[in-house]
Amino acid sequence: MDEKERLRRWRLVLGGDSEETIGAGLTGKDRGMDGVLAALYGGQKDSKNVGYGGSMPNVARWLGDIRTYFSSPVVRVMQKDALDRLGLERMLLEPEILEAVEPDVHLVAALISLGRVIPEKTKDSARRVVRKVVEDLERRLTRETEQAARAALVRRT
Repeated sequence: MDEKERLRRWRLVLGGDSEETIGAGLTGKDRGMDGVLAALYGGQKDSKNVGYGGSMPNVARWLGDIRTYFSSPVVRVMQKDALDRLGLERMLLEPEILEAVEPDVHLVAALISLGRVIPEKTKDSARRVVRKVVEDLERRLTRETEQAARAALVRRT
């Protein structure tokens, strides 16, 4: 890895213009990635950042942006961090936001904890999210159980 790539990576990790990364300016995709990271983990606080001002369009845009720059496992971690760090539970009460998030177990747990306060207009979206996560878990458990049973049968014979 060359020096420029190393500085670029450190700039993304450290955020802002730290002394260690002076001269590692970001452009294009890196600038967008830095923006979504800064919105969640610190850095420059402006009106476009997720969690500041509680604007649903900004949060919905941020949720879309993180999918642009990161893989699904990373998106799920970032969404969980957004729920924990920025208190986005109230955003889950809106169907538009709920449709934009990546379904995972942590999201289902947040929805269950909000179960009594979820408005009627959001309940169908919440049910779809829970159903998707449950179906994924069932599929994985079925596959693993079948593999374990086959392996036990092979060992027995």
